[in-house]
Amino acid sequence: METALTRNDAHTTTAITAYEAPRCQDGSPIEALILNFVKDKAAKSQSQKTAKAYFDTVTSFRSYLQERGYDLIMYSRDEEGWTEYTFIRSKLADCASDFAIKSKKPGKTLVAEATRDQRLAILSSFYQYADLRRKVPFSNPITMIERSPVQAYAGAVALSEEQVQQALAKIDRSTLLGQRNYTLLLILLNTGGRVGQIQKLTRGALYLSPSRVVTVVFRHMKGNKASEQVLDPRVSAVLLTYLETLYDQPVERIDAAAPLWTVLTDIPSPLRKDGVPLYQKGDPLKYGAIRYLCQQLLGTGKVHTTRHTFSLAMLESGATTDDLQEQLNHSDPKTTRTYARHFQRQKNKHAAAVATRFGL
Repeated sequence: METALTRNDAHTTTAITAYEAPRCQDGSPIEALILNFVKDKAAKSQSQKTAKAYFDTVTSFRSYLQERGYDLIMYSRDEEGWTEYTFIRSKLADCASDFAIKSKKPGKTLVAEATRDQRLAILSSFYQYADLRRKVPFSNPITMIERSPVQAYAGAVALSEEQVQQALAKIDRSTLLGQRNYTLLLILLNTGGRVGQIQKLTRGALYLSPSRVVTVVFRHMKGNKASEQVLDPRVSAVLLTYLETLYDQPVERIDAAAPLWTVLTDIPSPLRKDGVPLYQKGDPLKYGAIRYLCQQLLGTGKVHTTRHTFSLAMLESGATTDDLQEQLNHSDPKTTRTYARHFQRQKNKHAAAVATRFGL
């Protein structure tokens, strides 16, 4: 049975219809709203990992609500408290606060503050998306939650030149494995590219000049954008030597779809449903494998560290924030300025003078 209700919030007053089974205010299923929201995020981020995080968070929150007799979208009704949408928004906000802090891992009660804030950010994005499309009869309930103030890039750490040089020097480049790892780190550190972009590179993303200098075209970027970077001739030479060794033919003859980074040996691996090993020799290297390599070679599993290290090296080499913005492909110059200030703040140019004053 349908009941005529009224939307009454800061935006407008609109006649709506509530259904016994919760639906969007235009009558479409909530499930369709969730899928369209995730598709929109996947298209913008070009990241399946991001899309999965958004889908898992929203659907898990919905399950959490349904266990308590609620849903993502609810309507006012002739019942004490439920006649006002402010009350409904506060109910959803309270549930979101509890949901965001609870851990899914056995034996662990609460999650880290960063995880909590990430979950709330995803839920807020969902309600903004729904409100913009007039799918909900109230404004974003997550705005009622007080979130932790976070300093931009507070956890961003760059490696020193000495750390990078030592890490690269330890790699045995006499083996194909060593060549791959050395070249992979060089590309990460010399382009500032995100690991997801570097991981997906194929031979078709490389363009050679007559002098065999490589231009890399990054197509898998945020906002579905593309960018180009010309490599230093020395980095180009290392990359081409590695690829010609890997595929045993001149780079010009390597298939455009051939991945730059591959599994080099048959290793013990879980089986897929069809009985084929999950990882086989020649398969493209996965994101997790690159993260593992960074942990082993650089001492950190935070793969964004290579991007931070590139940024600091650029700034210390005299690059302007405009130069850095272009290389990092930031659409907003404010993002780059914040990035630059963070790394410049880490370096105290007066440290030696202060130490001298204290008799060191």
